[in-house]
Amino acid sequence: MILIHHGLQNGEGLSKARKRLANGTAEDASKRSKKDEEQVVPVKYPIDDLLVKPVADDPLLSKRCPPSTDFKVPISSVGDLLMVWDFCMSFGRLLCLSPFSLSDLENAICHKETNLVLLVEIHTALLNLLINDEGEYYEFIQNKNRKSKVSLVTWKEYLCDFMEMTSISSNISTVRRGHYGLVPTSLKLEILRELVDEAIATIAVKEKLDERIDQQQALAAEKREIARKSKEEQKLIMEVATEKEMNQTNAVQDGNENVNSQLVAKEGKERKNAPTSKMGDAKLHLVRTCISISFKFNPCNRKGNESDKCCTGRQREC
Repeated sequence: MILIHHGLQNGEGLSKARKRLANGTAEDASKRSKKDEEQVVPVKYPIDDLLVKPVADDPLLSKRCPPSTDFKVPISSVGDLLMVWDFCMSFGRLLCLSPFSLSDLENAICHKETNLVLLVEIHTALLNLLINDEGEYYEFIQNKNRKSKVSLVTWKEYLCDFMEMTSISSNISTVRRGHYGLVPTSLKLEILRELVDEAIATIAVKEKLDERIDQQQALAAEKREIARKSKEEQKLIMEVATEKEMNQTNAVQDGNENVNSQLVAKEGKERKNAPTSKMGDAKLHLVRTCISISFKFNPCNRKGNESDKCCTGRQREC
């Protein structure tokens, strides 16, 4: 508004004044952006995920994306799908599973083929994890004289045992006959959800969770230590700067005191010498005055014969 008012006072039109205001705003914004760019602090890794800032290549997210509804699985089973996929991605190294996308899992679940590689590997990995934990499922298959190792061929038999143990009795005969692909999608996800729930309670997964918690705590402690050291460094820098400033101030004060002392000493000497010269001049003036007075009142200096006689008589006396 100040720019517009100033422009109107100078005889410019309203449009020109607004253009000047817009240009000034753009220039200020560019200056602020340049200033912000100069103040960018380099990121030191490892760093918490929440502290990772977007980079220039990331797309601008002006608003929240609308929720996706184009799932192939029933909407009621989307939660189970996300849970199974997240667990497999989080503990893929423990399960010896390669990373896969959510869409790959969804397509495999919805497919009617029985021996899809992805589903076979997921079921085999989860069942072997339960057997190695030697828990309830391990005891259940021991009562049936099963081997303690699930293969890519026998996984359907072990899956039927798990369904029988967890009371998911529907479609057991379909799976046992080798037609797992014909099981409804919602039931497939329900079986996988139960497998994941049992896997989370195993000792191996708990140890992995404890390890990750320790890593997070160590990362937090490292961040606190870095912050503490940074604070101490800043404090030390401030102390050094303050001490340096005080030293400079003291040096200036000492210099001024030395100069003042030299000036005082010089003035003292001048004052000491000044009375002597003045006293000498006064004495000289006094002597000259006395001589003048004595000459003036001396009888020998009178005119005529009297003065001559006086002088002659005194000379004789002398």
